[in-house]
Amino acid sequence: MDAAIRGWTRDDVPAIGALWVDALGDTGLHGVGLHADAPGRLRSWLLDQVRERSVVGLVAEVDGRVGGFLLGRVGEWDSIPPITRPGRVGLVDVVCVAAELRGRGVGSRLAAEAVGKMEAAGAERIETTYDPGNPAAARLWERMGFRPSLRRAWRPGGP
Repeated sequence: MDAAIRGWTRDDVPAIGALWVDALGDTGLHGVGLHADAPGRLRSWLLDQVRERSVVGLVAEVDGRVGGFLLGRVGEWDSIPPITRPGRVGLVDVVCVAAELRGRGVGSRLAAEAVGKMEAAGAERIETTYDPGNPAAARLWERMGFRPSLRRAWRPGGP
């Protein structure tokens, strides 16, 4: 299995969407359910993103198909309230690898390529979020030199 890492195109959107919806359906993340038309909404959003110059979109092509992807962006960041020095930041929004390819370095290769592109675009720092209940994700980012800085917490609302 050899994964070719390349930039994404409009033609990759259906495969990326299917892989992402499948992965989200597996997580049960924080009790959040998928919208009834999640695939259609995601497809529309992805088609908008593929045109954005600030977006870093990568796919791992394995045996002629999309076996994983990474989406991120690079842009100017200013705090709210604006009290810290603004800077150019790379954000890795999502890394997703097909279940049968996990543990084979595909996610690491996607992440390394994205970090390189973000640094080349002038990112002063690169950030990501991942589920702390996913030890493979934690290992991937720790191996790449990422360190936790904040912990996001949630609780269900209501009575």
